[in-house]
Amino acid sequence: MEAYEDLLADLNGLLNTNPKNVHALRQRGAIYCAIGNYKESLTDLNKSLKLETNNTFALRNRGKVFYKLGKYDEASADFNNSLEIESNNAFITNDKEIYSMIDKYEQAFSNYTKLLEIDPNDVFTLRNRGATCRVLGKCEEWLLYFKTPFDINPTYEDLLADLNGLLNTNPKNVHALRQRGAIYCAIGNYKESLTDLNKSLKLETNNTFALRNRGKVFYKLGKYDEASADFNNSLEIESNNAFITNDKEIYSMIDKYEQAFSNYTKLLEIDPNDVFTLRNRGATCRVLGKCEEWLLYFKTPFDINPSNKWELGDNGEIYLKNGKYYEALANLNKSLEIEPNNIDALKIRGETFYMMGKNDEALKDLNLILKIEPNNSFALRIRGTIYLFLAKDEESLADLNESLGISPNNVLALRNRGITYRRMYKYNESLADLNKLQEIEPNYIFTLLDQGQIYYRMDKTEKSLVNLNKFFKNCPNDFEALLWRGSVYDEMNKYDESIADYNKALEILNKLIEIDFNNAFVLYYRGEVYRLLEKYDKALEDTNKSLAINPNYIFALENRGEIYRNLKKYEEALEDVNKVLKKNPNRAWTLVTKGATYYSMEKYEEAFTFLEKSLEIHPYNLLGMDYFERNIDPSRMDLYNYHLNTDWNMDDNLYWDCDVEKCEYWDRDVEFSTSTEVTLGTEVCDECNQPCAQIRVISTKWCPPCNSSRFQNNFKNWTSNNTKIDDFIQKLQLAADRPYKVIEWIPFNRLRLVKYMTKGGFGSVFSAIWQDGQIRGWDINDQKWIRVGIQSVALKTINNPTDPISDLLKEIESNIQVVDDPHFIRCLDWNMDDNLYWDCDVEKCEYWDRDVEFSTSTEVTLGTEVCDECNQPCAQIRVISTKWCPPCNSSRFQNNFKNWTSNNTKIDDFIQKLQLAADRPYKVIEWIPFNRLRLVKYMTKGGFGSVFSAIWQDGQIRGWDINDQKWIRVGIQSVALKTINNPTDPISDLLKEIESNIQVVDDPHFIRCLGITQDSKTHNYMMVMEYATSGSLRAYMNANNMDVDEKGRQLWAISKGLYNLHEKNLIHQDFHPGNLLLINGFLSISDFGLCKQENQKSKTEKIFGVLPYIAPEVLSGEEYTMASDIYSFGIIAYELITGYPPYYKIPHNSDLALKICQGLRPKIPSEVSKIMTRLIEECWDADPKKRPTSKQLFTILNKWSMSSAFGKFILPTSTLPSYKLHPEAIYTSRLFNTTSSKPVNASNFMKMFSKSIKSTSEDLCKVSKSVRFSELLGRLNN
Repeated sequence: MEAYEDLLADLNGLLNTNPKNVHALRQRGAIYCAIGNYKESLTDLNKSLKLETNNTFALRNRGKVFYKLGKYDEASADFNNSLEIESNNAFITNDKEIYSMIDKYEQAFSNYTKLLEIDPNDVFTLRNRGATCRVLGKCEEWLLYFKTPFDINPTYEDLLADLNGLLNTNPKNVHALRQRGAIYCAIGNYKESLTDLNKSLKLETNNTFALRNRGKVFYKLGKYDEASADFNNSLEIESNNAFITNDKEIYSMIDKYEQAFSNYTKLLEIDPNDVFTLRNRGATCRVLGKCEEWLLYFKTPFDINPSNKWELGDNGEIYLKNGKYYEALANLNKSLEIEPNNIDALKIRGETFYMMGKNDEALKDLNLILKIEPNNSFALRIRGTIYLFLAKDEESLADLNESLGISPNNVLALRNRGITYRRMYKYNESLADLNKLQEIEPNYIFTLLDQGQIYYRMDKTEKSLVNLNKFFKNCPNDFEALLWRGSVYDEMNKYDESIADYNKALEILNKLIEIDFNNAFVLYYRGEVYRLLEKYDKALEDTNKSLAINPNYIFALENRGEIYRNLKKYEEALEDVNKVLKKNPNRAWTLVTKGATYYSMEKYEEAFTFLEKSLEIHPYNLLGMDYFERNIDPSRMDLYNYHLNTDWNMDDNLYWDCDVEKCEYWDRDVEFSTSTEVTLGTEVCDECNQPCAQIRVISTKWCPPCNSSRFQNNFKNWTSNNTKIDDFIQKLQLAADRPYKVIEWIPFNRLRLVKYMTKGGFGSVFSAIWQDGQIRGWDINDQKWIRVGIQSVALKTINNPTDPISDLLKEIESNIQVVDDPHFIRCLDWNMDDNLYWDCDVEKCEYWDRDVEFSTSTEVTLGTEVCDECNQPCAQIRVISTKWCPPCNSSRFQNNFKNWTSNNTKIDDFIQKLQLAADRPYKVIEWIPFNRLRLVKYMTKGGFGSVFSAIWQDGQIRGWDINDQKWIRVGIQSVALKTINNPTDPISDLLKEIESNIQVVDDPHFIRCLGITQDSKTHNYMMVMEYATSGSLRAYMNANNMDVDEKGRQLWAISKGLYNLHEKNLIHQDFHPGNLLLINGFLSISDFGLCKQENQKSKTEKIFGVLPYIAPEVLSGEEYTMASDIYSFGIIAYELITGYPPYYKIPHNSDLALKICQGLRPKIPSEVSKIMTRLIEECWDADPKKRPTSKQLFTILNKWSMSSAFGKFILPTSTLPSYKLHPEAIYTSRLFNTTSSKPVNASNFMKMFSKSIKSTSEDLCKVSKSVRFSELLGRLNN
C-alpha cells in the first residue's frame, strides 16, 4: 500500500502539471483499480480512452473495473475490443472469467482455441479451455486439454470430485486415473496416488506422464531405486523430455551423481544452450566436488545473455553456494542496479550477507523484500534465522510462525523454529516441530541431530545418545554433533568417550580452518571445543579471531566471557558479558556468567543479584543447559547459597570444581588444614577468658573447658543403654580439643533413608542421612551447638556374635588416633548392630523397619539367597535377618485359605491372589478378624467414608520363622480403619482403592494397606491401614510451629511421594492436606479412593474433592491429569509455607469455582523468595502444559533439601498462624458440578471482583504470565 501511495503522489503531481497526460491517467486508473477505488479508476480510464481510443492497456483495465462493478456486458465489450486491436494478446484469458459470468462459454471456448492456434503450448490457455470444457460437460476433452493442472494450484477438491465421477462411470478411464494419481501425489496422499498410477500403467505401460509421477511418489516414500527406474524408463521413451531434471534429485539420494552428470551431458548435446540443464549439470559438479567445473557450467548460461538480470542473479547464487561471497555480491549488485526491487536477487543477496555474517545488510535486504511482499515466506524464514543467530528469540519465533503460516511444511522453517523453541526451553513444542518435520521428510537426517539435542536437555541421555548415534551413521564427521555427543557422554560420566568426541571435533575444525581461516563460525566452534577441553589460551585465541571478523557475534562474546573467567581475568569477562547484556538484558546464561564472575571476585552480593535474576528468567532450565549455553554445575548454586548462609571464605577454584559431595570434603580439608596451624592459646574464650582455639571455618572459637562442661551437663539426657558405650563416648567428649574429635550418641530416629550398601569382612554397611549433622562449634548468642545440618553418613555393624561392643569400641579408638588427618574416614556416631536394633522401642523399630525395608526393596532381588527349605533362590529380608521365599510362602498362604473367609467371594479372591503373588512381606494383604482389633475409636469422617483408630493385636507379617514354623509378626500395632461410602457397590470401591495402594506399597511415602476387616456390628467392610501418629498435615500445622527446615523437609516428602505415584502412571485426583498424614515425622500420601491410571477416563461428569485444591481445568469439565495433581501441590506448598489454608475467608461454592477458573489464586507473601513464588505460581498456572512435572518438582526440592537451601526460599514463621474460617469454607472432599468457564491466568481479576471480594482482597493475587519453568535446576542430580 505504501508503494501505491508513493506512485499516486508522483502521478498526481504529473496530472496537476498536465491534466491530459495520457500515460499518467492510464497508470493512475490502473492503480485505483488495484486498490479498489473503482469510481476514480473509471474516471481516469475514460479520460485516457477519449485521448487514445484504442489503447489495449486502458481497455483491459476498464474491462476489469466494469467486471468488478458487475457490468459484465461492458466488461466483455472492452475485452473484445482489446482482442480485435491486439489479437495475440494473452490477456484475453481474462475473458474466460467474464464469459463464465454471463454464460457465454461457447464464445470463451472459441477465444481459447484461437489463442492456442497462436501458441499451441500455452499451458495457461490450455487449462482455461479445459475448464470451459468441464463447464460444457465435455469431460474427455477437458482431460485432454488439462495436461498439467497443478502449476496454478487448482482447487483439488473440485478436480477430485469430477475425476471420481468419471471413474465411477468408467473405472478404466486411463486419463482420469493418471490425473487423479497426480493430484493425490500433489496433496501427499501417496498410497492412493500409487494405486491409481499403477492401474493407469497397466492400461498404458509407456505413458511418461504416469511414469514421472509414479517416480515422484516412490521418491517421497523413500524408495529411491524404484523412483530411479521410473525416471530412466521415462527417459528411454522420451529422450528429449526436460523432466529428466527430476532425475538429478533421485540420483543425489542414492549417490549416483556420475549417472546424473551423464544424463545432463546427453541433454546438452540435444540443446547446448538449454540454461536449465546447464545449471543442473553445474549443481551435479558441485555435489561431486568439481567446483571449478561447476562455475564453468554456470558461466555458460551467463555468456549466452550477459546482461540478463536473471543470469546475473543465478551467477550470484552460484558464487554464494560455492562460498565465494564477494563474487556473488558483484553479480547481485549488478542485477539490482538493473532492477532494484528484484525479489529473487534481493533474496540471494540477503542470504549472501547472512552467510558473510553481515546481519545488518542482510536484514536491510530482507526488510525491503517484506515491504514489497509482506507474505514472502522465504524472507520471513531467513530473517527469522538471522534473529535466531542474534539470540533474538521472540523476533525469530514471530517470523518463523508467520513463514510457516504461509508454507506449513517448509522443512528449514520447521527446523529453525524447533531450534528457537529449544533456546526458549519449550522442549515439547520443539519436539512437535521436529516430529512434523520427520513426517514430511523421513530421510532428513538432521532431525535426528536436533532430537538428540532436545532429549539431552530434557535429561533423557539414553534417548539422546540413540538419536545422535543414528545421525552419525550418515554424518560421521559432523563437528557439531560430536560436541553434542561429547556432552551427553560427559553427562553419563563416560569421560573417555566424551574426550574422544571433543578431540575428533577438533580435528575436523582444524581442517575446516585450513580451508577458510577467516570463518567466524568455525573459529567460534573450535574455541568452544578448546574451552571444553580446558585449553583456555587456545580457546581465547580462536574466539578473539572470530570476534575480529564479526565483533557482534553474541555466542562468541559469551564464550570469551566464560574463558576470561576461567583465566581469572574478571574485568575482561565482565566487559564481554556487559556487551551481550546491553543488547539482550534478559539473556539468562550471560547473567549466570556475570554472577559467577562476581562470585570469583568475592563480590557475593553482586553475584547473588545476577544469579537470582537469571533464575527468575529461566529457573528450571538455567543450570541444566547444554555446553553451548551453560557452564555452571548444578551444585554451584546450592553451595553459593550455603556460603551466604554460613559466611565462609571459600576459595573460588574449590567452589567451582566441587559438587554436593565434595562440599563436605572441602569443609573437611579447610578444617583439617587449620588444625595443625591453630593451637590452644591463640584466642581467648568470650565466656571464661581462658585461651582457646579459633575455628576459622565458621568464625567461632572452641574452648575445651567450656565445651566439656556443656557435654557433661548433657550426659543425663541420653544413653545408649550400654554402660561401656556411654563411658566411652563421655570420655572422648570431655577430652575433645577440636570439634572433629567429638563422638556422639545419635538416636536412630535422627537418621533417614537408611539403605543397605554392602557386606564386608567385619560387618554390613548402610548409607543414611543424619538430619542434624556433626558439631562444628558453640553459638554463644543462641546458646546451642552449631551443626553441619543434613549430612550423608555410613553405618557399619560389627560381625562378632560373642563381643561385638568391644570390637566396635576398639575400632573407634583406632580411628580417633588419626582423626585429625583428612585422609582417614572419621567415626561420627555409634552405629547400632542388629541386637541393639531389637532392643529399641516400638516407635524406633517401626521407623527403622519401614525405611530399611523400603530402601532395600528395589535393591534386593529374588535369587540373592537360597531358601533353607526348598533350596530355591529367594530374597534376604535384612531387617530381621530372615529370608522370604515366594514359592514356600505361597504354599503356606494357600494351605491357610480354608481357615479364614470374609464371607464375600470377591474379597476372598482378591486377598488370596495378592498373597500368592507376594514377593516381599509388605505386599501381603490379610483378612483380619474384627475380634483381633482392640480399642476401636471413631476419629473423623472424610469424603469417602469414616476413619477409626484401633490396635491390631498381631501386627503385620515380617517373615517366616523356620524353627517355630510360624509367621514372624510385628506384634501390637496401631492401625487405622476406613469404611467406604458407596451404598450401591462399596466392595468394588474398596478393592479398587487397595489395588491402587498396592502399586505404590514399596514406597515409604505412602500409607500402606495392611488388610481388610468387617465391623461386627454394622457389617461394613473396612480397610486396615498404617496409623499416622501425628495426624494430617493440616492438624499438625494447627498444633505445631514449623521452622524453615521442617517445612522444607515436608515439602520434599510430598514432592517425592507425588513423583513416585506419577512414575507408576497413577493420578491421585484428591490431593490435599487432609490426605497427607505424618508417620514418624514425615508426610505420607493416603486415600486412593479416586486414584486412576493416567490413560483412564473418568466415568462421571461430577467433580469430587476439596474445592481450593481442584485444578481449574477439572472445574471446567476437562479430564483430570497428572498436571491437575501438580496444581494441588502448588496450593499445598502455599499452605505449608504460609501456614494459612487457601481461601479461608470466603465460601467454598460455585462462585469460588468460577473465580478460580478466571484466575483467582491465593496471595503469596512478598517475604517468600521470588524463586519459590515462581515455582508455586507455575504449579497453579491455568494451562496444565505450563506446569512442571512431579519429577522436576522433586529434583528441585531434593537438591534444596540436601544443601540446606530452604532458608533462602521459604518464609520463616515465629508463631502459629491465627485465622478464623468462614462457616462455608469446607476442607473435606465433596461433589461439585463443572463450570462452563474456561481456565485463564488473571490479568484484571482484582479489578473485576474488587467490589464482591473487597474484604478478602489481601488473600488474592494475580497469576502472572511468568516464564515457563521447563527444567529448573534440571541437572540437579549431576
